[in-house]
Amino acid sequence: MDFQLNIFIDTTTLVLLKAGNYHITIAKEILLGNNNIIWVAIDPFEYNNISWNHEFGIFGAPNTSLIQGAKITSFSTRNDIEDRCYYHFEHNIFKGPFPKIDRLSEGQFGLRNQMSNSALTFGLMQRAIVNGQVHTNEMINANIIPAQLSLTLEPSLNVYIWLQAAFNSGTIINRIPEEATKVRFDSHQPIQSLRYNPSLGKFF
Repeated sequence: MDFQLNIFIDTTTLVLLKAGNYHITIAKEILLGNNNIIWVAIDPFEYNNISWNHEFGIFGAPNTSLIQGAKITSFSTRNDIEDRCYYHFEHNIFKGPFPKIDRLSEGQFGLRNQMSNSALTFGLMQRAIVNGQVHTNEMINANIIPAQLSLTLEPSLNVYIWLQAAFNSGTIINRIPEEATKVRFDSHQPIQSLRYNPSLGKFF
């Protein structure tokens, strides 16, 4: 299923945002796993459109310090993963899917670090189309998994949106900021439209 977010900014406000190098910033809500990566940071226009579907990939990377401002630059990936399955990471590649119907629910993905004596960074990726440009393999969260251990990840349909000028897409953040607006999506409401309110510093 496809989802779409429309974002409107008035001309006067847009001039100020551009002068300050602010980005429209979107992060995915993660129900199981860390909620700690900027999915997309967008150069704003008066009208902005982001669309995506509820399909995911996974990545494995060297152990990364998950501190604010860090970026993951070296990784292996696997696209179009299946939910209710485990994927094993061994010799720097993913193997699977291995169905685990009894352990995982619909919408959940299992990752296992099969590398011996090596904690690694893993997470989910999701494709987005931003103002007509395709962003492939954009990371949406990152987690440290020690050797021979597993982790279950579950992304939500919802997103968070706010403005910031410090970070680009794929950057680690400590937390979702208080000024972020949570935008709820479901099968009955796949399209949402928001407008930025400069008096309150939030999207509504």
